[in-house]
Amino acid sequence: MASPEQLPDMNFPSSIRDIERLITPEGSLYASSGEGYQYMLFGRDSLEAADDLVEVEPQLSLRVIDSLARLQGTQYNEQTAEEFGKIPHQHMQLHVDGVKIPEAAEEQLHKLSRKWGGTDEGFTYYGSLDATPLFARLIARHGLIHGPDFLRQEVEHTSGETISRLESYRRALHWICDHLESSELSLLEFRRLGEDHIIIQSWRDSGSSYVHEDGTQVNLDGFIAPIEVQGYGYDALSLSSRLLADFDLPTEETDRWVEHARQLQQTTLNAYWMEDKNAFAMALDRDPGNNWRERRVSTPSSSQAALLDSRLLIDLSEAERKQYVEGIINQLYDPDFMTEIGVRCRAASAAELVPFADYHGSWAVWTKENYDFIKGLRRQGLQGLADDVSIRLLNMANISGENYEFLYVNPEGEVDYMPKPYAPGMEVDEVIPATNVPETGQAWTASALLAIKRQLEPRNKLESDDWSKSLETAVLAKLPPNELLQSQQEIHEKRQSLKRFAIDIDAGIEADKSWNPDWWH
Repeated sequence: MASPEQLPDMNFPSSIRDIERLITPEGSLYASSGEGYQYMLFGRDSLEAADDLVEVEPQLSLRVIDSLARLQGTQYNEQTAEEFGKIPHQHMQLHVDGVKIPEAAEEQLHKLSRKWGGTDEGFTYYGSLDATPLFARLIARHGLIHGPDFLRQEVEHTSGETISRLESYRRALHWICDHLESSELSLLEFRRLGEDHIIIQSWRDSGSSYVHEDGTQVNLDGFIAPIEVQGYGYDALSLSSRLLADFDLPTEETDRWVEHARQLQQTTLNAYWMEDKNAFAMALDRDPGNNWRERRVSTPSSSQAALLDSRLLIDLSEAERKQYVEGIINQLYDPDFMTEIGVRCRAASAAELVPFADYHGSWAVWTKENYDFIKGLRRQGLQGLADDVSIRLLNMANISGENYEFLYVNPEGEVDYMPKPYAPGMEVDEVIPATNVPETGQAWTASALLAIKRQLEPRNKLESDDWSKSLETAVLAKLPPNELLQSQQEIHEKRQSLKRFAIDIDAGIEADKSWNPDWWH
């Protein structure tokens, strides 16, 4: 073993560097530095990254808010999925700051523009469910931390209209209410819009994201309601009354938002909570074999962790809140979910439901989702658990030497810290059949790790008490002690012991096509 003085320079990933690469000319955030997407604005990604840093980077959150308010929907358009008040999912322009984008990005622009009603100069596409509630939630959180006066400032919309940030916020809130009223279940739902549209309109957007316990995919021809989006919507609506207390708005308007928040909270608890499992379902879909009635997607999932960062659980009686919080944490802190780098998207025991390592499933641990978990733990007063997951994410980055969007972890708990494509003849210990190789340079990965390093905490949180301390002691006892690897020596020794993996994309795609042919068609 080499001495520390003889070790090569270790590559410690820089979150600030990654974020700086993604700043747009207007000061907003691109989602990715990937070759084909490096000049594409993603509503969801930018909003979540800004939310991670809203406590300390108010100008960043304002720039993100403004960049999306300028593109907010003003009409109905089936091809672009635009609706009045809706926040875009993707936006791309051929020229950025007067300079033409690189060839690979230009090819992606023209490909998507043809599908989504754009031009050779660019496109704006609105096909997501969660961007609008995330937008309204970020406005509310920003205002409650930094004050509401920013809402009086104006934004020039791409249509030429000049509107205030307050008006943009109101339009987003009414879009949320309109969708709740149009839903048979009074929930935020999406459904397939057509052949050229994105099918899954939540952050878990792959074909294997939502799988029933019998291994069948959710019904893509009916409505699907992801649980985390209900939490976003509740926050957006419920926080409006606190943020807008000093604004002279029509009573019927503010009452509409508050009443829908109340209904959404109760509907979510009733529809998703599974008493027999002491956990929340990850989504609801429609059962074509039972008169298209709603049914739970009850496969054990980490999606429920997002509720911890929502006031949907905080705005309850203490007894109710503790029941739901304990249920979520006891499931996710079980070895079936928790790995040395964080929580899996789906339980390891459910790995055989999909015949490959799907990147939103049992093999995948996402930095973004685990930081959402951390924020929720801190908001619930569970500082010890939040620190523990933070250590796991920091180790993930420092051992791998990169800020990966996610990493694969096999059902036995072994991590592929150095993801690379498989090539015939390559000497490895295990080949992973998967459709994706993890990428670096993602906005919400960099923002999550930067927030952890800065030890950020939500200002509106519950304080630790005897109950939370007792819960933390009990759940931490389930797993081996977890320590932060800080020295080059420790990281070098860990790297020397790693199992050698390679990712077989061809095998993953073949398995996915066989399992889910309609998706690929």
